[in-house]
Amino acid sequence: MGIGLALVLGGSACQCGPGEGDPDGGVEDPDGGRRRPDSGTIIVRYPDASIEYPEVYAGEDCPAESYGLTTDEDGGVVSGGVDGGVRYGLCVALRELTGEALLNGAPVSSFNLLFLGGGFRSEVDRSPDSLGRYDVKVMRSRYDMLKYWPKGVFPTHEGHQNLGFLDMTKDQARGLVANSHQLRGSALFGGLPFISSVFPQDIFFRAYGIPEGQTVATPSHAGAYELSLLEGTFTLFLDTPPSALYGTQLSNYQVVNRNLSFLTDQELDIDIPTSLLEGELTLDGLPMPDRRVGADYQLAFVRPGDAEAQAITHHEGGLPGYSALVPKGRYGVQLRFEGAPDRHLPSEIWNKPLTPFLDLTQDGQLSANLTTHWIEGGLLIDGKPPPANPNYNWRLFMFGASNAAETSSFLLYEVPLESGAFQLRTFPGDYFTILWVDEGLGADLAEGFYVVDRFLQVHQDRSLPILIETAMFSGRLTIDGTVPAPGRRAGWLSFRNRAMSGQYSWYRRAVTLGEDGFFRVRLPKGEYEVFFTIDNETFPEYATGRELLVPRLLVDEPVVQDLKYETVVVSGPLRVAGKVVEDTLGGFDVGLKMTRQSDLRDWEWGFLGGKSDYVMRVPEGDYALDFVIYENAIDGVAFGNAPMGRRINVLKQPGQLDPR
Repeated sequence: MGIGLALVLGGSACQCGPGEGDPDGGVEDPDGGRRRPDSGTIIVRYPDASIEYPEVYAGEDCPAESYGLTTDEDGGVVSGGVDGGVRYGLCVALRELTGEALLNGAPVSSFNLLFLGGGFRSEVDRSPDSLGRYDVKVMRSRYDMLKYWPKGVFPTHEGHQNLGFLDMTKDQARGLVANSHQLRGSALFGGLPFISSVFPQDIFFRAYGIPEGQTVATPSHAGAYELSLLEGTFTLFLDTPPSALYGTQLSNYQVVNRNLSFLTDQELDIDIPTSLLEGELTLDGLPMPDRRVGADYQLAFVRPGDAEAQAITHHEGGLPGYSALVPKGRYGVQLRFEGAPDRHLPSEIWNKPLTPFLDLTQDGQLSANLTTHWIEGGLLIDGKPPPANPNYNWRLFMFGASNAAETSSFLLYEVPLESGAFQLRTFPGDYFTILWVDEGLGADLAEGFYVVDRFLQVHQDRSLPILIETAMFSGRLTIDGTVPAPGRRAGWLSFRNRAMSGQYSWYRRAVTLGEDGFFRVRLPKGEYEVFFTIDNETFPEYATGRELLVPRLLVDEPVVQDLKYETVVVSGPLRVAGKVVEDTLGGFDVGLKMTRQSDLRDWEWGFLGGKSDYVMRVPEGDYALDFVIYENAIDGVAFGNAPMGRRINVLKQPGQLDPR
């Protein structure tokens, strides 16, 4: 590390490889280290046995030899170390889980294990031997739940058996045992058999209860199905594609109004009673637009008290009349529409209320003529319309406010950019309205959401001028005092509007620097917080996260301000189970997930295997560390994250040990 650079380690003195005491007059530090007179850097003795890693966490002390140190019988350093700096060892302990993996008393061919803790998890796929014997390694910790998914239940089955708490602070033996049973029956909708469908399958069950969640799918055959699930007590919900039910789609539809005690093979006949719904649906007196091949719009049926639709019927546009088979019940009905970019109409309508209550315990009718109002206006950027581009569609998002009569809804307009003028047809209501801006509307514009009107009232034809005044923000970006190479993406600048009127406005701009680190970005005028996120593909040694560079930037005219992204170098040995991590994936093999305690922002850093030591650069802060192992990086080891049990306090100025 450089002169004058200090790394203060939160509660991790025993992880620090020193440059040992200075024979030319080093001064004793009250915290047990030695302060070099020419640097002011805290140099920490190795080891400090008074501070140890708690064994309930993944982290463990790195051995002295991993720092290239020689110690005496008392653990004191005799020689070696890094001159003038402090290093932090990242060493992780693994524990082994062994046993037999069985399904219905027989060995399984393969299985998946989930190790779940509070805010962390690991996962592994494993194939045991012919007798079902397995061995798996996982980062040391105590896991609230061990979940076991034997892969031989059914070809499309997914779901885990909860085997309870698992203490992996030491090696454990645990038998993985699960039982499955067969479920078969008929599948009828309004007395008619399901239409068999292979992709997607027309029978898709979700089982909620014990186990917590399972899914399984199969095509029906002549109105009958057969599949298998893990045993337990659960409620079954059914999903079907519209092609299987004559144009009606089911989503999380409860098959039986009770818990199913599934302890043996069972038969369950599905016969969903239906009502016939007929009517006419028009838009300003005309049929719904026919924009696509096949269905153009849907009617969503939501039961009282539910948030999501259980039945969705699909209909073609161009015809005023429609008919549908709907499961018997009482519903609120909403309109959904998916179209294409258009000069006047929304390309997407989501949950436009048609009626708050419809009794379909028997056949019924529902007709509606949806009226619209014209919104006429112009889109001007700095007083000029954007340059015409028929291959670009500008997008306006309108979120309908809910009230006593209607639930919330959503409209998306995608308008070909032929000129700055527009005419839109909109349903009556009150809308939170935002415009997506990007370079399609003007050179160098940051992309993000511009708040047009927080409460746009549309109860008659009206005008809506969208006038966006912008200003250029430019400067030089340096990273640790160095100008990055031009032409490569350095990262992303993010801008949060500080004004109450624009509090939902966020903008983002990829930063590819020019000569001398020059950047430029055009923003709607306002007052911003400026963040930078470094690209760790361009700078693999750097941890990536959103760092506040400018707490207040007033952009009401062209602004020139240089940005300095500064970090602290952290380095040291890295070991997993005492071994150097091999280069297996060709990318990051292991890494860190770090949460800075001052602002609770997350940072991620990756390590390319094949090296005994690591180098990481991260901004100043007090970080809680989770160690991360990526999938397939280490054979037989679960991939995921686990807390190391230490915080690291990274500072540039001289400091002192901060045990935590």
